[in-house]
Amino acid sequence: MHYPLFYVHSPSITSIAQTKINGASESGQPLAPSLSPAFEKFLDSIKRGASVPQAVKYAKTSTDYVYALLRVSDRAKEMYAQAREERRELRFEAITDIAGKAKPENAHVARLQVDVIKWQLSKEEPTKYGDHATGVVINNNTNVMLVSDAQLEKLQQARQRLIAEASTVTQ
Repeated sequence: MHYPLFYVHSPSITSIAQTKINGASESGQPLAPSLSPAFEKFLDSIKRGASVPQAVKYAKTSTDYVYALLRVSDRAKEMYAQAREERRELRFEAITDIAGKAKPENAHVARLQVDVIKWQLSKEEPTKYGDHATGVVINNNTNVMLVSDAQLEKLQQARQRLIAEASTVTQ
């Protein structure tokens, strides 16, 4: 059985979306959906480190409904973003625990767990957890111009002329 994640006056997700667009219910009153216990369970599970499929199973709802809700509700988006941030912090803090509990016989497993967590964090928030410094852009593109032999000769002559002119100006 799937339980709705948000309680509103209308049972369909289309009505929720339409109400979000209009900003008010049919009576003209502003709509303020209240969180359902299922959505709270979903967010709690995400905060504790669960993936979306695990959290949906725990909350006894569907992924379709979760994603539909996130498309139409700014409040749900904000709460989900906060839950994901808390999950990232929890995973980051878990790295120290994993490394501290490692023994020589299971060090390879601990290293793999830490590497997976670091990789996930770098993909979810590369500016905070990535390998490169924030704001640094590395460009590995090489600008190459293909020219014929005749064009190369003209370019070399122009270069020599500019070098000669520059040396007479500095003297």
